[in-house]
Amino acid sequence: MSQGARSSTAGAQDEDLPVAIITGFLGAGKTTLLNRFLQSSGGQIAVIVNEFGELGVDGRLIPADVPLVELANGCICCVGTQDIRRAIAALVALDRPIKGIVIETSGLADPEPVLAFLDASRRAGAPLLIASVVCLIDADQFNENLQNAQVAYQQIVTSDLLVINKCDLVTPAVADGIERALAMLNPAAACIRTTEAEIPPEAFFPAQPYRRPISGQSHVHDTGFRSVTLKAGAALCTNRFNGWLDRLPRGICRIKGFVRFSGSDAVTLVQAVGRRRSARMVEAALLPAGGAELVLIGRDLDAAALQAGFEQCVAVTYAAAG
Repeated sequence: MSQGARSSTAGAQDEDLPVAIITGFLGAGKTTLLNRFLQSSGGQIAVIVNEFGELGVDGRLIPADVPLVELANGCICCVGTQDIRRAIAALVALDRPIKGIVIETSGLADPEPVLAFLDASRRAGAPLLIASVVCLIDADQFNENLQNAQVAYQQIVTSDLLVINKCDLVTPAVADGIERALAMLNPAAACIRTTEAEIPPEAFFPAQPYRRPISGQSHVHDTGFRSVTLKAGAALCTNRFNGWLDRLPRGICRIKGFVRFSGSDAVTLVQAVGRRRSARMVEAALLPAGGAELVLIGRDLDAAALQAGFEQCVAVTYAAAG
């Protein structure tokens, strides 16, 4: 489990420190939601990012001036309270005022154990206040996620704000059906529809904090999922890479990472949810060296076969004849 604040010295926290949790299944748009909130928060918000795989991708996408602790290589619901406690302590000890913390859980994490830890800490005297639990739902993958992952259900029923994201990928009738289903699963939660993970900033730290019952008894974890990290030391061939993506097994439900393609020093953020893909240019510093770093998450993954296929994507270079 890797963790470490970006900057630290001594500090103190005298008042209640509100903590908001962002949850939602793989690829729902959690990091996009977090970054939109950070842009409008006016600063003084710290972040804990949890990655299921060993490769930290989401943390690199958070602005560099935001206090950040990364918990990688496992769901936050399974890491144990000591890692969460140390992460919060590192942020509180920073030499800058912190008015709130946002925890972005991995897409496979059950929020209930995190809530139980925060609740127990407050009962023991720690100034931690659960502000909200915001669950992002991928409208395009709603039925499939509920059918294939029990944790997707747990994320919904634990939250007090449900955000139906990517509504532009479904018809209004489908979005209506999702909202009705969510009302049956979690009738006490508020519900918002959006297309690009945009919600009112005050939704994270509302005047009325989280007041749902916290049992701490449930811990849903879909053990069939695993992650595979792939790296390439040289730039990739665009056509070979796209062909490799086309041939990947259907058991892969999430891909994210950074790629350099042959002929350019630019870095591309590549993401996929199921068979839906996206790519956009990002800062070259997000991939300091090498040609690519990717994390794949899914069921029944053959790491050796994936690595072998990925290595075939490296662009071939020919030395000039002397």
